[in-house]
Amino acid sequence: SATAKAEQPDEPDEFLFHSDGFKKKKILDVIREALVSNHARLPHQIWLPPLEVSEAADALVAYWRGKPWHVDYGQNPGLTIPLGIVDIPEEHAQRVHVIDAEMDSIMVVATAQRGKSTTLMTLITSAALMYRPDRVTFFCIGAALYPMEDLPHVAGVVSLNDSEGVSRTIATIEGLIRAREAAFKHYQIDISEFRERRFGAAGGGGTDPSDKLGDVFLVIDNYGDLYDKDPGMGDRAIAVARQGLSYGVHIISSATAWFVGQKQGLLNVSNARIQLRLSNPDESQMGTTMERRRAARNTLDRPGFGLTRDGYELLVGVPEITGTKGERVTSRGIGAVIAEVTGAAKVERLSRLPERVALSELIQAYTRTDRKSVV
Repeated sequence: SATAKAEQPDEPDEFLFHSDGFKKKKILDVIREALVSNHARLPHQIWLPPLEVSEAADALVAYWRGKPWHVDYGQNPGLTIPLGIVDIPEEHAQRVHVIDAEMDSIMVVATAQRGKSTTLMTLITSAALMYRPDRVTFFCIGAALYPMEDLPHVAGVVSLNDSEGVSRTIATIEGLIRAREAAFKHYQIDISEFRERRFGAAGGGGTDPSDKLGDVFLVIDNYGDLYDKDPGMGDRAIAVARQGLSYGVHIISSATAWFVGQKQGLLNVSNARIQLRLSNPDESQMGTTMERRRAARNTLDRPGFGLTRDGYELLVGVPEITGTKGERVTSRGIGAVIAEVTGAAKVERLSRLPERVALSELIQAYTRTDRKSVV
């Protein structure tokens, strides 16, 4: 009969029939049809794709804040700087890695060409997207940091070869520390109270009115080069690092190793540490266990890849943002975008002597000078 003929396995199993003419169904068919007919969510992806491409600074800030950087601009507590993405395999998660700089100085260490200068610029860019210029201000030493010069938050950038500029930069920071030391004594406050009065409900009351700044960062790209060129200037930078945190002054430095060419005095006060690929992974400062040492050896030998204190892989972001028309804006154009969107302007500029002074200018300045003040 037709029914008996249909029972012969001339077709795949899913098309076989029972003797009564009804189509046979395997358990697998039932499960598949049930899944297709129900619009359920996709199954949980156990393994996330590996970190490959660095996130832009504005994306990191948006992930951390939960909203774009320009929404409620500057209204962020503490002094937290989004830096990159950290991969946490056992939690099946990739999260924003942030640096808490409120009571710390920061040090970035990596072998040559593995992203030290880019990491410094990402820190500056993220801080500029998180806070207003009167909250965070940067004084930078290092020619690689010139793309940051137009940021409203950057008072100035000088090259290591500009000895007068380096001296003026460090002298400016030293002067700020001395002024705040006197002001804190006069107003009977510490740095926590200063921040609360300046940026809290008091709106600046009870602080030195001539002090326009909040937290100040001295950024030194490759501290070892600075010390080699001028040991005295390097020692002054270490003194700033030791004294500065009590007065809201921080150091952000980079180096090629944790021990070789390093100064212990600077290392001791730089507790916020960022480690990228090292030339000698056994020098790793991201933990002391064998697993952490092994993780340091396995850090990808590519710019931007690093290791956190917990032994997780880190990929540092890049100093780029999305412009007002959706275009990608690189480091040199970020300052103009921030100024356009928020109206923020520089609150401080590094004071420099002019390279040239015309005789006519000297004569005019002299005629305006109070003769009684001339000795």
